[in-house]
Order: sequence, then structure tokens, then C-alpha cells
Amino acid sequence: MANHGSNGSSDDLTFPLEIPPAKIRFTKLFIGGEFVDSVSGKTFETIDPRTGETIARVSEGDKEDIDLAVGAARRAFDHGPWPRLPGAARAKIMHKFADLIDQHIEELATLDTLNAGKLFSWGKAVDIPSVANTLRYFAGAADKIHGQVLKMSRELHAYTLLEPIGVVGLIIPWNFPSTMFFVKVSPALAAGCTMVVKPAEQTPLSALFYAHLAKEVSFTGSTEVGRKVMQAAAASNLKTVSLELGGKSPLLIFDDADIDQAADLALLGVMHNKGEVCVAGSRVLVQEAIYDEFVKTLVEKAKEWVVGDPFHPNSRVGPQVDKKQYEKVMSYIEHGKREGATLLTGGKPAAKARGRVLSKFADLIDQNADELAGLESIDAGKLFTFNKMADIPFAANLLRYYAGAADKIHGDVLKMSRELHGYTLLEPIGVVGHIIPWNFPCTLFFSKVAPSLAAGCTMVVKPAEQTPLSALEAGIPDGVMNVVVGYGATAGAAISAHMDVDKVSFTGSTEVGRKVMQAAALSNLKPVSLELGGKSPVLIFDDADVDKAVDLALLAIFYNKGEVCAAGSRVFVQEGIYDEFVKKLAVKAKEWTVGDPLDPTTRVGPQVNKTQFERVLSYIEHGKREGATLLTGGKPAAETGFYIQPTVFTDVKEDMMISRDEIFGPVMALMKFKTIEEGIKYANNTKYGLASGIVTKSLDIANTVSRSIKAGVVWINCYHGFDIDCPFGGYKMSGFGKDFGMEALHKYLQTKAVVTPIYNSPWL
Repeated sequence: MANHGSNGSSDDLTFPLEIPPAKIRFTKLFIGGEFVDSVSGKTFETIDPRTGETIARVSEGDKEDIDLAVGAARRAFDHGPWPRLPGAARAKIMHKFADLIDQHIEELATLDTLNAGKLFSWGKAVDIPSVANTLRYFAGAADKIHGQVLKMSRELHAYTLLEPIGVVGLIIPWNFPSTMFFVKVSPALAAGCTMVVKPAEQTPLSALFYAHLAKEVSFTGSTEVGRKVMQAAAASNLKTVSLELGGKSPLLIFDDADIDQAADLALLGVMHNKGEVCVAGSRVLVQEAIYDEFVKTLVEKAKEWVVGDPFHPNSRVGPQVDKKQYEKVMSYIEHGKREGATLLTGGKPAAKARGRVLSKFADLIDQNADELAGLESIDAGKLFTFNKMADIPFAANLLRYYAGAADKIHGDVLKMSRELHGYTLLEPIGVVGHIIPWNFPCTLFFSKVAPSLAAGCTMVVKPAEQTPLSALEAGIPDGVMNVVVGYGATAGAAISAHMDVDKVSFTGSTEVGRKVMQAAALSNLKPVSLELGGKSPVLIFDDADVDKAVDLALLAIFYNKGEVCAAGSRVFVQEGIYDEFVKKLAVKAKEWTVGDPLDPTTRVGPQVNKTQFERVLSYIEHGKREGATLLTGGKPAAETGFYIQPTVFTDVKEDMMISRDEIFGPVMALMKFKTIEEGIKYANNTKYGLASGIVTKSLDIANTVSRSIKAGVVWINCYHGFDIDCPFGGYKMSGFGKDFGMEALHKYLQTKAVVTPIYNSPWL
């Protein structure tokens, strides 16, 4: 560049620079997934503000084109898949969109420079990467759109749902073409909306590179145009409007300020993005004692804000976006002179981390799903087909869920009762010890690891000695996640008692959970979360569909060969349908075929090891001796291996061992009850409180029973309804602390309160 300008001006703004190649790919309207000409066929010029020359001609949309776009958006919302996708599915697509933006950073930054005069170096380093991160942030929120359960003042059950508003109209300003595009588009996509986007006519190129659809008018621009948008919305269908309009923001600098720092902030406040920022600090108010020194310092520092070609790495101020804006700024400078303000300088023409790491980890799991599913089958006897279709993808989605939460760990600003300013910080708890059971090696590994990684913790993980293989596949930066395979009595005990472990998370039996808690108390009083045993009830009422009830009861106990802490091992059937239920149960139980877990037709695999195999068979013998009637099964299912026939006992009494103890195998205890009250009493007659099931067509019964059962989760007309977003954990001796959902993340954080005094505040 010849004679690159200083002090905010330049006599010669010619730049012998190598400009990154930027093919103008899109100049047509994007409607219904296709690039199309405008109905009128009209086009308009888009200008390079560095030279004032035409870059390209772009299709000029009008009312007819808006009607077509809104129609496409309406059809997509009313009949298309986007609003109906699970939040996690929308998030996955948004993450892919963000990755695609990362791959085209230089091209997109070039478009914004050519079209808006924005600094190329800033666009490449800041604006375009922030666009991708905005998408990722809202992708992480897409599966966390929660309503609330309301505590009503009368005998009513109520809750709120957050539903997508519909077709959204997004009107984008020209000062930050890419950034403002995704500030609007990202949350609307995450919410499940469809949209019509109108970029500024001055800067359409990058928007056409992105392109999408709309209804709830979301507008960013001047106050005058915002007023017109609101009037149009009121005159049509009273659509809601959000307006982010103009500003004349003040910056107050007090006598005790560091003057150099204050001058830098004042210049940044108004010169950043050549002042084309709605929050630009254009009114700087300096306290009188430092005013003169501040002015001198400001004059010197203003020289550092070099004006030049935005592609040049030394430029700090590029051209105004177009001739109209250039002339508007120059006219205000002339107004200032005429009204008596002193021109000090210038006045003339100048010629989001951890979440990313977790997401990559999840992608790696997806790529190795077959191998991981095979390890689970070999190691734990789990069904290969189910591992591949459910368990391993669930583990990857756990990582993605908490990756999306990693940048949403927010404290609260407190409303204090005195002249104090208070807020809370959520900080990672430190080094976490995870002790993993053997029944769901991969799922339970990541139900512990994923939220603690998102929280910022480091960890030592001890997988079960019976199932170490899949855990050893984990890979994350050195020192963050450490996997130690060993026995519970040695390695597990060492984690629980270690003075440098800040938290222990344990899933397993109540007996071992008690030992973990004692070790934590005797060492450094580390907090403990325990997900322990269960003896979960399934209550089936007279109005239930009997065939469906039978299927759910069998699923509740025989899924994963009964090796599930939440297994529905106690089934209570109301007397009106009991006999019919028993007959159908005996027939349908035969469909639960026992066999090699690698065989896709198998529904029940082997118990995890000889110890568990013999334990289950011993409980079956106890049931026979105590007088229960064996309806089905009750024997080993093969001469070799640890296979047991799916087993159902009837005529079970509450005091029998098979009704009291957690067996952790394919053994159902079937009982009868008369009234709703009796069913609730039987269901709660256990030391455990992990899970429960209700089968009924009556909303009244479902509401009454779900509030009466003392368990951490109640599944209504379903069972094993686990979901990443739904907290899971027990009452009573089933432990405390939750896995899944945002509650799981919070158990790896600790709250710090920060308080400072405030003086002469206009309000508390």
C-alpha cells in the first residue's frame, strides 16, 4: 500500500494487496430450498464500499416473493419435520451447519469485507468463528427447552409447554451481516421455527451464502424503520415483534480512572467497526478533574486507528458501508462544526472449548459404534443389536447434550435486602471419582463422565472389574480423564477415601454405596452422589389394555436380562383383570427367547458372570421354598454359559425374599391388589425408591398414584423411559443425586457467593 494513512486519514488509499478469491456464488432469492429469480425479474446492484464499484447484481425481492417465501415457511412449519424433530436432532443438524461455516471462514469473511467494508482480518478471526459458535450455543439449548410444573392453589395439576412460535420474519441490518444473521437465525432454529430472512440490501452476499425462512417479526435496524415494522405487524395479524433499534450510548469516565485505559476504551467504543455499531459509545462524558489530560491522551491514541483497505492487516477502520451512509456521517460532522463543536481529530474523508471437545468425542464414538457394541456384548452379555442401535448412540448423545450445556453454566445475580451487590458463581468441584457398575458399561460410563467434563472437572474412573473393555476406549486430553481398572474393594475404596478426590459418584448396590459414603466421611468429607439398588413396582389397573400391560410388565423385568437397577421386579395387578393378565403373561413370556447376545433374534442374553448367575438361581429356589408359585422359567437355559430362563412367580407375599430383595436378574414377583389405596401401599412397602410404573387409561388414577408413590421416577403407560434430558435417581435407600438432565451437571459444580457493597444506588 502506498502511504498507508495515520491519524484517521490517508491521502492515497490504493492497496497492492492479494485479496482472497471470492466467487459470488449466490445472487438469487432462496425460497423453499431452491435459488430462484424474483417474480418481477428485477435485480439491484451490490457495491464494494472500498471502490464504490458494483460487485454483482442481486435478485430484487418484492411482496410477491415474500408471499412465496412465507408460504414455503408456513408449509414447512405446519407439515414439515423441523418443528417435530427432537431437540437433539435439531442440535445435530445445527452443529453440522456450524462445522460447514468453519470450513468456509475465509470465503465468508471476504464476502463481508467486499460487501460491508468490514476488516478482513477481524472477520476471519472473530466475526465468522463467532457465527459458528452462536449456532453451537443454541444447538446446545435445543434439547433443553423446558416448561414448568406448577404448584397450584387448588386440586389441579398444571404445567407449561414452550412451543415454537411458528414462521418468523427476520430483518437483518448491514453493519454486522453474518453476526446479526445468526443472532436471529440460531435461536429460531433451535426453537423449531421456520423463517423468512431479509438481509439488508446493502449487504446481501453472505446472507445468500447462508439462506433460510420466517413469522414472528424479529427486526434489527433504525428506530424509524422499526416503527414501520411494528405498524405493519399491528395492521396485519398482530404478530409479535422484537425490535433491537438505534442507540446513542454514553461512556462515563470518572476522576479515579486509569487515563490510558480510559482513552483506549473510549476509542474502541466508537471506532470499532467504523462506528457502525448500534451500541457504539458515541457520547463520552469525562469528569472534569482529568478532562484535559484525557483529551491530550485521546488525540495521540486516535492516531493509532489507521484508516485503510479492510483487507490490509494493519487497517483498524474500513470504509462506511455505502455512499448513503458515508454522506450521512459527513453531514453530521458538518452539523457539529456549524453548531460550534471543536473538531479535535479527523472530520474529513479518508480516502466457545470444552463443548467442542465433547462433541468431537461423541463423533469418535459414532465412528466406532460396531466395535464398542461388540465389546459390550463380549464383556457383559448384552444384546449386540440393542447395543448398536441404542446404548452406544445414547452414550454419544450424552456427550453432545452436555457439550451443549458446557457454556450455559450460569450463576445468579441476587436481589439483596441491603445496599449490597451479590451474585453466585458455579465452579467445577475439582477431581471427581467415578465408580461404574457392570450392567450398562458404556451408558453409565458417560452418564458420569459427560456432565463432569462439561463442568470442567478432572476425574478418575473405575469401571466394574467385570466389564472394563469399553471404558478403556475413552480418549480425552491427558490428565483430564484417567481410567483405572481394578476391584471395588481396592481401587474403588481408594477413590472413596482419597484426600485429593473432591467428589465421588457411585452407581451400584446399596451395601457398597454405604461403604463409599462412610469412606468419604472418614476422609475429607467429600460430597457423594449414589445411584443404588431398587425393587421397583409396576401397578396395573383394571382399566388397562391387558395386552399392552403384559408387554410393559415383561419389558420392565426382562430387559437387559433383569440386570437393571430400575427393573420392574414387583408387578401388582388389580383383581378385576388379574386372571386374564396371568394367562396372557404365561404365553407372551415365551417370546422372550434366550440365546447368544450376538444373535439378532435373541431377547435375553447370559447373566454377567458365574457369581450373578448363581445368585439369581438361589433366589429362585428361595421363592419356591417360601411358597410362591412358579408360572414360567426358573431354570438355567443352557448347559454352558450363564443363561437363565425368564422367570415369573405368582402367589407372592410381601414378606418373601423375592419380593423384598433386589435380585438383579430376570425374575418377576406377581401380586394382586384390590383398591387404588391398597396398590399404593404395596408399591411403597420397600426400603427402595428408585423407579416405578403405572398402567392405566385414567388421568385421575395416573395423577393420584404418581404423586403417592415414593420413587425418583414414575413411568406412566411405559417403562424404562430413560432420556438424556430427564433426571434419574432415587428416594430412600436407592440413593441421592441425579444422573441425566441439567441436575447431573450441577452436582459437579459448587456455588460461590460474591458480595460487594453498593453506594447511592437508585434502587435495591
